[in-house]
Amino acid sequence: MLSKNSSLKQRFRPRGLLVVLGLLLLQTNLSYAQSYHGGLRGAVTDNNGKALVGATLTLVNEQTNVSRVTVANEAGEYVFERVDPGKYKITATLAGFKKTDRTGVVFETQRQVTLDLMLAVGEVTEIVVINGDALLIETSNPSTSTLLSKHTLDDLPNAWRNPFILSAITPNVIPANRFDPVGAKLVQYFPLPHNGQSRYVETSTLSDRADQQTLKFDHEVTKAYKVSAFYAHYGSREPEADYYKNIANPGGSLLFRNVHALAWNNIVTLGPATLLSLRYGYNTFDDNVATSSADFDVASLGFDKSFTNDIVFRFRTRRPRRGFS
Repeated sequence: MLSKNSSLKQRFRPRGLLVVLGLLLLQTNLSYAQSYHGGLRGAVTDNNGKALVGATLTLVNEQTNVSRVTVANEAGEYVFERVDPGKYKITATLAGFKKTDRTGVVFETQRQVTLDLMLAVGEVTEIVVINGDALLIETSNPSTSTLLSKHTLDDLPNAWRNPFILSAITPNVIPANRFDPVGAKLVQYFPLPHNGQSRYVETSTLSDRADQQTLKFDHEVTKAYKVSAFYAHYGSREPEADYYKNIANPGGSLLFRNVHALAWNNIVTLGPATLLSLRYGYNTFDDNVATSSADFDVASLGFDKSFTNDIVFRFRTRRPRRGFS
């Protein structure tokens, strides 16, 4: 008879095994995603665009002469995965068609190449050679890379032979059709480098403004009773630095400050040597912060209205300060 503890152990043992297997699969997928290998895929057709099922394709590394072979499927498509960086030749053959060689196909790190091949009708002994010097546009992968030759690596200055310094040589170019529509509209609000600089450099000119008004009132009610009143107002517009000149400006806020001060004095003569002074004062000190993007319609960037309607804009506000004296 099993005890309660042993029963629980057996019950959870399969679940623990599934967790371990899941972690192993996740690690395998992550390792593959971080691979430096490239890939080649495409289709083989005749002059009329008909898929050539069963065409034999051979991929040969022109430096090592190592070759790999695959066969086009029922749709005439072929795939070579995990291709090492280097220069390759690809050959396509099929009975009744001329042999086609495509040379100089360069695979850079993580480059996924799509290359369609067309076979002309003829004998297999006839060969059609295509020079691969023409640029191949990578459409299968949004990442970009560059393959540097040994001659380039030997000639380039590189302190301490740090391979990460060479990453600056690789241009980071993404095809326009892979841009997220919302991201593409957001980018237009961020300025580009200018004035011959490799980065954006701008000096912000702040346009501050402050106004002040004062008013004083004195009145003798009687010989023994005099009153006076004083009012002052201060208002200012204090912006943060404006570097982008648009709603994307870092900070992007305006501080509007309003100060109101009021004082009321009463002087009463009680006797030849006695005076009574009564004073009342009241002041407010309000800070109101407005952002440059306060009235911007987020939906204009491409977000769905069902999403933008739920956005709550929160601005920095300071509670008014009041004082009595």
